Amino acid sequence: MEIHQSFEALGDIETYIRRSRYAKDGVSQSRQLRYHAENYLNEAYILKSRLKAYFVRLRKSYRRTLTARQAGVVNEMTASVTSAFEAITITRGKHVHERRYLDHDLQNAESWEFIAQAIRDRKVARLASQLARDAYKRALMRWKKESAENRRKIAGLLNAYFAVLYLVTFDENGDFKDPAAALPARAAPTS
Repeated sequence: MEIHQSFEALGDIETYIRRSRYAKDGVSQSRQLRYHAENYLNEAYILKSRLKAYFVRLRKSYRRTLTARQAGVVNEMTASVTSAFEAITITRGKHVHERRYLDHDLQNAESWEFIAQAIRDRKVARLASQLARDAYKRALMRWKKESAENRRKIAGLLNAYFAVLYLVTFDENGDFKDPAAALPARAAPTS
């Protein structure tokens, strides 16, 4: 369920990125986009972590019945998950541990917004506002494109992931393999 929730959250953030609704409340479009971009990175990291953690639990639960072929497929899929999220993980890690997420267009938009608000010369303020809008639009278009593209790629990865999950948890007849059924019977307590 958590994997599904994380994937859905990425879709929600993609929707939020496409819609800017808070300007009347004093939140600039560029700050909104930054907020959603940073949350996108966090949610993608959470999804990667959930995918890997679930396979760890899967290996432990099915350790008695996991064939060498199944173990190899699980290991390959775990490596695919790591690889698929590598760029996002690195970017998010830098954002969390080094400095805020750096998007040059967003940074330019925020800088020009600041100048437009701080400057008293109306002509310069209008120019700064236009430069801020232009930088914001570039960042917005890139984030729209990248989030939609990432979502399609992640959907494909999840299809492959769940195919591996099916391979391990169901037999060739399509019957669920209960991992507890493979455990040796416990001795009855003696009185």
